[in-house]
Amino acid sequence: MVRMLGWLAESRAIHPWVVEHRRAIHRQPELAFQEVKTAARICATLRELGIPFREKVGRTGVVADLRVRDGAPTVALRADMDALPVQEETDVPFRSEVPNVAHLCGHDGHVAMLLGAARLLAQNRKALPVNVRFLFQPSEEKPPGGAPEMIRDGALEGVSEVFGLHVAPEVPVGHVSSRAGPIMAQSDRFDIVVTGQGGHGSRPQGAIDPVPAAAELVGALQTIVSRRVTPGEPCVVSVCMMRAGDTFNVIPPRAELSGTARTLVPETSEAMPKWIEEIAQNVAAAHGCRAEVRYERGYPPLINHAGSVERIRAAVESVLGEGRFLEHPVTMYGEDFSHYVRLRPGAFAFVGAGHPDRGPVECCHSSRFFLDEEALAVGPAVFARLIESYKV
Repeated sequence: MVRMLGWLAESRAIHPWVVEHRRAIHRQPELAFQEVKTAARICATLRELGIPFREKVGRTGVVADLRVRDGAPTVALRADMDALPVQEETDVPFRSEVPNVAHLCGHDGHVAMLLGAARLLAQNRKALPVNVRFLFQPSEEKPPGGAPEMIRDGALEGVSEVFGLHVAPEVPVGHVSSRAGPIMAQSDRFDIVVTGQGGHGSRPQGAIDPVPAAAELVGALQTIVSRRVTPGEPCVVSVCMMRAGDTFNVIPPRAELSGTARTLVPETSEAMPKWIEEIAQNVAAAHGCRAEVRYERGYPPLINHAGSVERIRAAVESVLGEGRFLEHPVTMYGEDFSHYVRLRPGAFAFVGAGHPDRGPVECCHSSRFFLDEEALAVGPAVFARLIESYKV
């Protein structure tokens, strides 16, 4: 019991150090596979902690190994490092100093929490039953993601189980949520080009206008969810970008749409490209246009292993108390951590980072995303307790 309470107390003691790292990374965000400054900070910190590491894993990633016992299993803990190509609109004093790039998904907090866990575990290495591998991964935000490249460079070699944490503003601070089985979706991308014939806006009869076809196509694609997918099955088809024309009085020759399809059921995932192709071709033809569809597979669904989720639950309740572990709903977000748990047992969990009583919650990827830094004391303590809990 003393040790269990000790992890949270120790994490709170180093909390200012963790916050300092988070804010420094927040000021200097870097996009996918450009995380050079972030990786340099990680390496410098690991060097200070006396933890051996490898650089340039998966291009810009860092892998560190805290070896405490010969012959013991190795458990991996992962954090992602990249930022988003979005302009930050918060008023925090440590806001992004890089135009149109910002940490608006909490990856700065993930790196800081994993560094915090590394410090806690290094300080208590004699008490640890297993070896620990720290995975600082690039490019979670940009498919095909950094996880496959990390894996190709040996990040999972010798690893018996792998865990990841993600901040969640919709979960209250002081809680952690997860679930066994599917928790995040297959996330794919589609691009559609509708081609007609341009003309003058005053003479639509002399043109073949692709804009009405594209507009109709936005609504028609929704029939996939409402009419082709089994009712109650999680599925999302969202058109998120549209482009057509350059000026107000010219009918353009083409219109472009881009969006995402999110699925959890393999049969639906398999059929999705065919359904989108059929609808695009038929709607375009009805307007006298042509359609070209490009469909790109993204991250596979993230499926947590039940035993690994139970480890997280036990660690959370040990550190934070009964009732602080929550059952997370199935979400349609995508996450390349899914590649790790397809190869090794493991689980992904969410660290509460929101205070609903402080106003509307800004979700991840919002330009006003807010991370409550109290969460940065929870992640390291849960990771540390998780490692200590192994019996070998």
